[in-house]
Amino acid sequence: MATVLVTGGTGDLGRSLVRKLIEDGDVPRILSRNASATVPAGAKLFPGDLANQTGIAEATDGADFVIHCASNPTKPAEDLEATWALLETAARQGVQRFIYISIVGVDRLSHPYYKVKRKIEQLVNDSSLSSATLRATQFHSFVAGLIHRLGPGPNNEILVPAGVRLQTIETGEVAHRLLEVTRSTQTGRAEDIGGPEILSLEEMVTDYLATRGLHATLRSVSADSIPGLPWYAWTGEAHLWPKHRYGRITWHEFNEREGAAVKSEK
Repeated sequence: MATVLVTGGTGDLGRSLVRKLIEDGDVPRILSRNASATVPAGAKLFPGDLANQTGIAEATDGADFVIHCASNPTKPAEDLEATWALLETAARQGVQRFIYISIVGVDRLSHPYYKVKRKIEQLVNDSSLSSATLRATQFHSFVAGLIHRLGPGPNNEILVPAGVRLQTIETGEVAHRLLEVTRSTQTGRAEDIGGPEILSLEEMVTDYLATRGLHATLRSVSADSIPGLPWYAWTGEAHLWPKHRYGRITWHEFNEREGAAVKSEK
């Protein structure tokens, strides 16, 4: 039985990790800014804030492993400082392994968030801890959230950035692979993993709508006309990893499951 600190433990990937750790008989710890956050039975909540570097010592005291999933895309510089503090504290506390989840293509794309992720990879690799980094393609749930934000807008239209292709993967499958890496002796960069298929964003939006019983008109727009996300970067191939289609759950299967849940709530 291992004690495992999961940063970002209340996020989508973090929740999957926590569930799997509990199922396997391990003790997950969750570092959260919300001191009253609800966590599953078998998990332990540690109030703290990576950005302010509070609660880290308590959360890592007695931990065997740290799986670092927390991230703030709107303030990436804070991620760098927070990871440095987490690594330093984990080393002092005698943590055995430190695992970091990153994104396929961070070394080939120029978006500021990706640049910081790459710097964090280097921090982790250069630390005194036994460490490994796993890169994955975008999550199904992440892209579903983006599509929800895209629309529909006026005239029941959804603006779809042209030329975008994605290779999304189920978070539960990423969690499974992360735990394999955590429990191994592998150090450095693990083999990148991707989803089972590469789809255009238009195909993904169409399936998203159909499985939820929604209707909208799709209008193609330039990928650099919608701010806030690296849509233009996703028109290339640097963020894809067809060499290792690790995931098995398709985008459509994810949507069928999520769409059924949405319909049952109505």
